[in-house]
Amino acid sequence: MKKGLVSIVIPCYNGERYLDMCFGALLQQTFKNFEVIIVNDGSTDKTSEKIDEYIKIFENKGIKLKKIEQSNMGQAAAVNNALKHVTGEFLMWQDCDDYYEKDAIMNLKTFLDNNPDFQMVRGGMRRVDYNTKRVMGEERSKYPEKKNVFNAYLFETDSYCYAGVFMIRTEYFDKCIPGREIYVSKGGQNWQLILPVAYRGKCESLSEIVYNYNFISSSHSHKGTGMVDFVKRGFIHKKILRTIIKQMNLSRYKTIYYFVQLEFKYIYKPIRFFGKKVKRWCKEKWNCVVKKNV
Repeated sequence: MKKGLVSIVIPCYNGERYLDMCFGALLQQTFKNFEVIIVNDGSTDKTSEKIDEYIKIFENKGIKLKKIEQSNMGQAAAVNNALKHVTGEFLMWQDCDDYYEKDAIMNLKTFLDNNPDFQMVRGGMRRVDYNTKRVMGEERSKYPEKKNVFNAYLFETDSYCYAGVFMIRTEYFDKCIPGREIYVSKGGQNWQLILPVAYRGKCESLSEIVYNYNFISSSHSHKGTGMVDFVKRGFIHKKILRTIIKQMNLSRYKTIYYFVQLEFKYIYKPIRFFGKKVKRWCKEKWNCVVKKNV
């Protein structure tokens, strides 16, 4: 691993229209000693050609942009492919349709440089409407004093689980995920990258915003908002989390403990989801009745 170098992994499928924004933010970073490894996951648009346009631009800035081509196998497979090419002391990853703040790499790396007893660090995240550019909100840790974030991410109590907010020491990552292979699934890549490292590692939560998450209404992650889709996603997510825990080689007691807790989590989530739907329906009906009687 090259000391001081930051490696940024980007899985990309049909990201042609987002790459100017994504790459533009990387080229504007105040910290320059980083490499970008982007995997074109069998895109059917001009993603590959767009990446080629930027290779020389990055090179002129002294930054390596490596393109990897694969048939369409999904984000997890793309991440696994990219991880094999990581050479930096530090690891980051992002989605191709989001972008970093210009001081993101500097803020995260400075913390790890100054705090060798921490294995990972995360910053804040801003949600932006892609079409209107309106800021929809910001997320930071609710409990920044907690330095182990494993339970927060497993049970989603303080997670804001988005790509881009983390930087991890690559050497520690390799100890936690031997062979740099995460479980290939339909989703959950952030869990798969974070949880094995977070279990024993210390994580600091910075107040600075480092990452901008674009809300895109047509995105697959924002489709299927009904109860049935919610429950289906729950089954998929539970399987992913159970697989991650199995692969972590915990004690039998710990494994059973987390399996039981996950059952409770995915029983409670649909109840809470349905409760919110009912509450919203009642509020709308009540307002209609009040207006009608006025």
